[in-house]
Parts: sequence; structure tokens; C-alpha cells
Amino acid sequence: MGDHWSVVRTIPDVARTVGLRVELWICSAGYGLIRPDTQIKAYQATFTRGEDDYIGAGLQECEHILQRWWDGVCGYRFPKRNDAPRTIAGVAAAFPHTPMLIALSADYLKAVAEDLAQVLARPYFHHHLAIVSCGTARPHATWKHHLLPCDASLAGSLGGSLTSLNARIARHLVQSMTSTELTLHALRDIATSMNRIHGPSPSRSPQSDARIAAFIRKGVAQSPRTSKTRLLREFRRGGQACEQKRFGAIYAWVRQELSPGT
Repeated sequence: MGDHWSVVRTIPDVARTVGLRVELWICSAGYGLIRPDTQIKAYQATFTRGEDDYIGAGLQECEHILQRWWDGVCGYRFPKRNDAPRTIAGVAAAFPHTPMLIALSADYLKAVAEDLAQVLARPYFHHHLAIVSCGTARPHATWKHHLLPCDASLAGSLGGSLTSLNARIARHLVQSMTSTELTLHALRDIATSMNRIHGPSPSRSPQSDARIAAFIRKGVAQSPRTSKTRLLREFRRGGQACEQKRFGAIYAWVRQELSPGT
């Protein structure tokens, strides 16, 4: 759900218009590397600091903790998909001559840093792996030369919410390719030439209590154990505004409505 995923799922179709075939893979804090059609159960885990379901809550901030968790969830084997790659390095091994474009938030990028290091052990990816991560201010020594010049100033020209900006940049890069090979050099040139608008971040539109309640009911129906924090994040990703305390009050009211007496 949400603005981010709605952008991601359009990338393969956009790529076909310029003669490219794009395969999507998802970095999931609950299941490791998965495909869009992988059947999973609802889960509450994230690499994003400050969220209710942050996997490092209560622990000392350490990049190694995120990486150990990533290694653990990637170790899970789906009963019907034993041959599918379960890590980014596994994808590189399965497709050793296919360019790779990584679009992740700063926290998720930290979690997969060691995985990416294994990818870059392959000479082909020295020139065929590019990273979009607008929130990453201090790039990792291993992949710092692969981080494209992207930041929040691109939001003004690409539109949408900041939470989907990495996905929008990735889509724009693919759509702007004039050749059929996604090299690091070609993608960096496109990213560098993109129009930047320095100013206030994209605004969100306020919504009524009734509309917010309807959004919460739908979210709870799809995932009964979903938290108010996750729903608020998805709500804001869609470009809609609501103050946290107000959203929490409406969430509690809807929960009471759906489960009287709890």
C-alpha cells in the first residue's frame, strides 16, 4: 500500500517503453529479499529508526545489528521457492551480467551494506551497480562511488511525497535511458542533470475525520495487527496530512468500534 509502492510497481512498464526489462526485488525487514509475488504473512518489523517496529529498539545504535538481522531473515527458505535468490549477492550470482539499481532509505541501506560488499566483489558490478538513497549523508566506504547524486531538492520536479522520492528517482532514471545498458556512468550523468528545486518540501493535504477513519478501517481490515504508527506513515506517504495525536485518537476510536469491549 502507499505512495512508495504505487510508484515502484509502475517501473517495469515504464522500462518497457525504452526497451528495457526490469525485474523487481524487495528488501523486507521481515522476510529478507523477496519478489513482488512472494506470498508472505503480515509482519511488524522495520529497519527505520524511531518506528514502533524498529528491530533495534532498546539496543545501542549499531549498523552491525541491522546487518545481522538482515542475514538472519535472508536465511529463511520458502517451501515452494527454494531456488530463488535470498540476498542481493544471490541475485548478482544468478544474473552476473545484469545491471543493478538499488533504491533504499539510509537505514535499509545500512542493513544491506555487507550484502552489497559481496556484490561488488564481482568486477562486472564495479561499473553496473548504482545506488539511489536520498537520506544517506555519509556513504559507506565499500560502495561510496556507487551512490548517485540525489537529495530532497529533486522532490520539487518529480512530485509526490518524500517517502517515495527514491522510487520516483529510480523510475525517472530508467525512463531517461537512451541506451539499453544501465551503467553506473550513464545513470550518474542522468542524476546529475536532473532539475533541482530548492525550497519547502511537498505539502500534504488535510483530511476530515471521516476520511481518516475510513483509511484506518481499510488498513485494519487488510492487516488486523497493523499499528497506528505504520498506518499514519502510509497515510502521509499518500500525500495526506494529519497530526500524530489526532490520528492516534481516531485510530483508537476505530479500534473500539471494530472490537467493542477491548
